[in-house]
Amino acid sequence: MSNTKRLLTIFVILAITIVISSCNEQEELEIEDDLLTKSKILEVLEEEYELEEIEAKSPVDELKEESNMIDASYQFDDLPGELFIYIFESIEERNEHFSHEFSYTRPLEEEQGVDYSAYNAQNAAIVYRPLDQENVLGQTAQLSEIILYQLNDINETSYKGEGENWQVELNASYYDYELETEDENDIFGLLTYEIYYKGDNHDEVIDMMLYFPHSDGQGKAGGGRGAGEPFLEKGEPVKLDFSGKTLPDGLGNDQTEVIIEWEEDSEQLEEVITLGKE
Repeated sequence: MSNTKRLLTIFVILAITIVISSCNEQEELEIEDDLLTKSKILEVLEEEYELEEIEAKSPVDELKEESNMIDASYQFDDLPGELFIYIFESIEERNEHFSHEFSYTRPLEEEQGVDYSAYNAQNAAIVYRPLDQENVLGQTAQLSEIILYQLNDINETSYKGEGENWQVELNASYYDYELETEDENDIFGLLTYEIYYKGDNHDEVIDMMLYFPHSDGQGKAGGGRGAGEPFLEKGEPVKLDFSGKTLPDGLGNDQTEVIIEWEEDSEQLEEVITLGKE
């Protein structure tokens, strides 16, 4: 057999093995085609990491007895930690066992440090347990970004609008999964607002708050700058970042709104600005 034919045969065998493995996993859990399987998750993670499957005690070991799922554990060649993957039949079932938030950290009970960091990805949860407590955030920053953007169904959208005093730009990345068994969806987003002051009295603006209306909770959320001191630089935007499951009303539609409150020359002012989708 020639080398070309031998290589072609090996490739075909590997392809068939991968397909059979994926099908067996889907049949075992009855996973829908548009959701995640272990092979899909590993395909994404192994583009960035060298992973070796190991036998390790899960930090959430009780899940094995409480739910129908597939689980696997791995160690990294380039990170001092262990990775645990939990795959459920549906987003709803994953949501029963892991928080609505995209990510959260469980602290160690008897000493300072991190027990594990958990990340949600559709019908899967991915847990990282650090074996070295130094710079845990640095260890997980890239992993978190990969899981959010490559293993979730992310929507990205931009808006822009202006009023008499302020111009606002919004860039949003978010997922919004409808849950058949819940009244509210599984939602998480990253929002960046860039706010430009259009006036000439930069030194007179000492406080500014931006709010966005939302139907969850108290009706609006926000953050600001100033704390009683001038903070604006002419021509430069003020950037405000938000993350979490509270998103602006109208996000994804043609329009959304922001409310800006500020103090200028000892006067309290407010402006409502409609943002149009770019």
